[in-house]
Amino acid sequence: MHCWHLKDHLRNDPTVSQALRVRLTQAVHSAPSLRIAQKIANGTKHYNLGYSVSMRGAHDLTIGPLGGAPQAKTYPGVSLPGGTSERAIVLAERAARQWAAILKKGNLPVT
Repeated sequence: MHCWHLKDHLRNDPTVSQALRVRLTQAVHSAPSLRIAQKIANGTKHYNLGYSVSMRGAHDLTIGPLGGAPQAKTYPGVSLPGGTSERAIVLAERAARQWAAILKKGNLPVT
């Protein structure tokens, strides 16, 4: 959700020129992983289950004996349009890389 809403902070940042804000916001809206993040964020915010992207599974979860080494780690899956699915962590990492590329194009710092 935060990955999508970062664009709102960019759009309202007075240290970034209006023209650059518009250009980068347009880039965000055309980035595939950020569009998926948009569907997840807005679906959660508005409790609109009509989106074709939906979360399945538990939050990141480490399974193992109390105080011992984890035996397994599971990640939620995201159902994508077209019937495919992907691990949420993979989508999040891809969205973060897309943000880094967009900010770099605007000569804005990426940390």
